[in-house]
Amino acid sequence: MQVDIRMLPPKNKHLGEVGEKMQSLSGGGIKTMSFIVLLAVSLSLLNFIFGWKSFEEIPLLLQPFSNIILLINPYLVYIQAVLIFLLGYWLSTLSKKEESNVA
Repeated sequence: MQVDIRMLPPKNKHLGEVGEKMQSLSGGGIKTMSFIVLLAVSLSLLNFIFGWKSFEEIPLLLQPFSNIILLINPYLVYIQAVLIFLLGYWLSTLSKKEESNVA
């Protein structure tokens, strides 16, 4: 059976580009989720280490560092805010780089 070439639809160059963009978006989603998990773990760890108000509340594991913990405790909210902003900025710069690489 012969196929008339004129009857076949023209090859669409953009289909390959769409597939590449979809892969890039899924990779970006994975990176975003990994950053969110990293942020959640970091904030939880900071809160566990420095979230104690008095010497009596500090677990035995952390009591050797009680002076540093109680010194940093009032600034914990600011440290966490800086961490959120830095990871957010890092994520936005990475996503902009990926967009420029795809385009």
